[in-house]
Amino acid sequence: MKGGGLYKKFENLSIWGGATATAPNCNYVLKGSDTYYPNMAIRQCQFYVAKKDCVRLATFVTLLEQLQTAYSPRGIVIAGPGVNDSGVCTSVTLNSCYALNHTEFGYWFGESTYMTFNSCAADHIINDTGNGVIAYPYYIDIARGVALNGCGAEGSTRIMKVRVAQGLNINGFMTLSIGNATTPPDHLIRIDGGSSTTISGLWNHNKLGATYVLSLGNTFSAESVTILDQSIFATEVTYSSNWRFENPIRFIMNDFSKKTQDNTLTNTGNATTNTTNLANLTKLAYDTELVHDVIIRLPSGDYEINGTVYLCNSKTRGVGRVRLIGHADGTSRIVFSGDGGISFGIPSQLSSVDITVENVELYLGPAIHASNKGVLFYKANVAFANAKITSDDGAKQYYSAGQATLTLDNNSRIMTPLYGAIEVAYSYKATAAPTNSTKLPAGTIFKASDPNATRIGWINTADNGANWLPMVVT
Repeated sequence: MKGGGLYKKFENLSIWGGATATAPNCNYVLKGSDTYYPNMAIRQCQFYVAKKDCVRLATFVTLLEQLQTAYSPRGIVIAGPGVNDSGVCTSVTLNSCYALNHTEFGYWFGESTYMTFNSCAADHIINDTGNGVIAYPYYIDIARGVALNGCGAEGSTRIMKVRVAQGLNINGFMTLSIGNATTPPDHLIRIDGGSSTTISGLWNHNKLGATYVLSLGNTFSAESVTILDQSIFATEVTYSSNWRFENPIRFIMNDFSKKTQDNTLTNTGNATTNTTNLANLTKLAYDTELVHDVIIRLPSGDYEINGTVYLCNSKTRGVGRVRLIGHADGTSRIVFSGDGGISFGIPSQLSSVDITVENVELYLGPAIHASNKGVLFYKANVAFANAKITSDDGAKQYYSAGQATLTLDNNSRIMTPLYGAIEVAYSYKATAAPTNSTKLPAGTIFKASDPNATRIGWINTADNGANWLPMVVT
């Protein structure tokens, strides 16, 4: 088509651009992209076999219904006129369209505004040509107000890529045999950036080897994707923190703790098993916005672990807490041996959650391998209540790196040297040491970074309360 024009209609046509699927004689079977062709209607047509695109249109306010393409690099291409696909295409509706056996893209859309895919399919979109193009059944360069309802893809290496999304809604999407078990892709869906994407009802049946279902990787995007249900889990995504959000993907069903989770550990007598059991309970707080608390209760006596346990990860956040609670009589002790350790926070990552240690002694035992094992502070806020850090010889170090903040109440103390930089707040400050017979009273928080704080504090370094040392901040 040349020269533009309104209301062009194609119905019940089957046109092949070559005698066989592997012998194309033309670049395009149907092409109308020298200018805009608005208000088109294409119904129950088949356009097969092309060197480039089976269908290439610049259009708006157009209906494509039961349109089928096959045997070309790209199937249905909707983009503005010009060789660079410039220009916006608006209000295009695709009903029950089918793209089959393409080596690059089933659907390739340029800058698209308020468009809808209904019950569309794309099968066998696999690039075996060696030209290096990554094949996707669905590709949208810019999606503004685009919806995919009840669509799907089968037998392809990936599902979808969107370069910029602003108002993209994927609802009820089904896949079958997506990925490659021999050379698996790193993702099935990729959204580079933008904002306001929602996904629900994604069913990946027989997924083949992909590392992640969803990938989000543009640091200039905002809070880009919201998962409305449990069709994609937090462990199935990868993303980069962006200029505005630490967690640009939101999981509505999995992001919030629905109730307080209260769990009690049993000492198995085996350090490896104990480590596994404790680590499994801490995963209740992973990838979650804590509205309520995650409580882990420790048994009375020694609970030995020989591996590092992370109490949260970089996606843990919220007003709830992770709480390690020992027996009320103060006899609960976590003993670190081998490479054992408790990690408050994640190295080089921000953990926006509060953690409390209550009625627990953290003991660096003689069997621990290195001096910087045991208790690891990173960027979480940690509060000790009737808790302490001790070691078998009083010399082993607890470890810190990053911007951790540790608060000790009047019944808590640290009796082993510090390795690293950490800010410690105490619930007592005074210019004179308290007497040995008194406990630290509740008081204004002493904080090293507070320029208005009293510059001398006191900490008890002995179990019997007989060794008060001044802490002077210069």
